[in-house]
Amino acid sequence: MTEPSDAPMTEATDVPKTEPAETPPPRRNNSRVFRSATKIKIAPENARRQGEITKLAFLVLGSSEAAIALLNQPHADLGARPLDIATASDEGYADVERVIRRLAEPINAGK
Repeated sequence: MTEPSDAPMTEATDVPKTEPAETPPPRRNNSRVFRSATKIKIAPENARRQGEITKLAFLVLGSSEAAIALLNQPHADLGARPLDIATASDEGYADVERVIRRLAEPINAGK
């Protein structure tokens, strides 16, 4: 048998009466909270180079599809993604700019 308890007993079941658990307060809807810590910030100088090389690629190559494909895929002459190289330094930007302008030469020769 079990030891008697000091807790008050309920009449219906002869089991100790317990206090109801406190319900937690309703949770706030945090969906509108801006969580900048999860985003990677780019330095202003890098952002400037990224924007300029993207604009140049769009203008020289003539279509956004061609520019995006060139900038986002590893390039054999550069050894990495042109966008990463151009964004990292002024020298990298110049290297990618030369590649883009070389690609445009056959396009301009036919005009």
